[in-house]
Amino acid sequence: KIAIGTLGHNLFEPYITYDHQNNDEPILYSSKTGVDSKAQRTGEGFVVLKGSKISPNTVKSCPESAINARGKFSNKIQDWELTEDILFNSPSAAASFVAGTSVSGNEFWKTADGTTLKEIDRK
Repeated sequence: KIAIGTLGHNLFEPYITYDHQNNDEPILYSSKTGVDSKAQRTGEGFVVLKGSKISPNTVKSCPESAINARGKFSNKIQDWELTEDILFNSPSAAASFVAGTSVSGNEFWKTADGTTLKEIDRK
């Protein structure tokens, strides 16, 4: 438990609903047409926000971890919409979960003005 925590993984700690209003990180939006999702970086990881839509379909290239996450969090998905925030360890894990395919989180997530996460990190 200590070793995993030292590595930055919060596997044994309950996720507490994050206060999105008091987070300095911008809200990010999905760039995939037909998938209206919002997310935000936090101190705990990358959170896909309640109310986000996810693709009802997965393709052959969808990572096994994203398929497993859809099963794990199925109780938080209703009509392909999240009923609670869901924490992921990376933007790409969140993007693949939302899109149902293998995708780069740094390109998938964008600010309201279209700036990608990759461009934000370069600044």
